[in-house]
Amino acid sequence: MLDISNLQSYFRELRKLSEDAQQFPWKPGAGSDVTELADELRCMLEFLEKSGHKEAAFEYFCREMLAECSPDNAAYYVSPLCSQGSSIRKHAWFAYSALRAVELAHKPIGVTQAALTVCAALGVACKKTLAMLNAKSAEKALPPSPAFGLPAIGISLISKMRPEDRRAGFYVVSGS
Repeated sequence: MLDISNLQSYFRELRKLSEDAQQFPWKPGAGSDVTELADELRCMLEFLEKSGHKEAAFEYFCREMLAECSPDNAAYYVSPLCSQGSSIRKHAWFAYSALRAVELAHKPIGVTQAALTVCAALGVACKKTLAMLNAKSAEKALPPSPAFGLPAIGISLISKMRPEDRRAGFYVVSGS
């Protein structure tokens, strides 16, 4: 499933998979969703380790996932830019481990709850990542608007004028 040609559809699919996997203790067959989710998370983490910081959206996703798993996670508070240029993805391997531990015949106490928490955190991180990607694509779609409706050349000329000349150059047009 790790196809980064269209990140928005990728994170939509990942979100759906995480929501399906959240039901694994109650829904027959949902255990395979947990396994698939764990494999997808492993692929994502391995991709990040191999490719460095080529895909900031995945780094952002990992940061948000860790923050949802534990709001006290120190890595979340390192910097608003910690999704870029940090090793936060390395901290996300514990989430993969929690999901894989569900397959054990004799589960340690709390592993099911830990896996459910990871599934929920993956879903929330997907929502936040999609919102970030949608905001970025919306910014690209809009043409840059000049400040105050003046062309850039006009702004630079006005900024070089003396204050009294600037005031004299502006007048109010009132409608009748």
